[in-house]
Amino acid sequence: MTNKYDEGYYRVAASWFLALDDGRKSNAYWAKVFDVDWDTIENWRREGGKKNRYRVSPELLSRAEKMLGEGLSKRKIETELGISRRTLGKRFPEPKKVIQRDRWEWAKELLEDGCSYTEVTRTTGIPDKELRETLPGYGWSIAEAADFSSAVHNAKKRMPKNVAQIFFGP
Repeated sequence: MTNKYDEGYYRVAASWFLALDDGRKSNAYWAKVFDVDWDTIENWRREGGKKNRYRVSPELLSRAEKMLGEGLSKRKIETELGISRRTLGKRFPEPKKVIQRDRWEWAKELLEDGCSYTEVTRTTGIPDKELRETLPGYGWSIAEAADFSSAVHNAKKRMPKNVAQIFFGP
């Protein structure tokens, strides 16, 4: 190998080939291909399994936190500091929205009236998962869902075609 760039290129290429190889070819085979010794191939095999993550320095993170506190958007911070919005979202997640008591009471009323969790979610804006965890026991059992499905199916069959299209669509 002539320079450090070539060595880095070989290392990356070898780690990809070795990862794809899955141990089928011997280290001696790959040592011949890349013109290195057996131990180097063994080291490259070990390195191939590690993730090479870009780490954000603590100074950049503190600057990003300060900029977020000043009200700048994550997109603006991304362009100025070079930290991705995904990283910013992981490091500084949005605070959870607090759902007011009256909306919970309204959701409970709707569920008691027989609305599904999905319908209550659409109506109140409370996330489906949160509804199911906070107010369990209002969902249909499998038998109830099957009964409802068959009732709707039978109703469609018995109705005149023009009336069924009005209620259920074409």
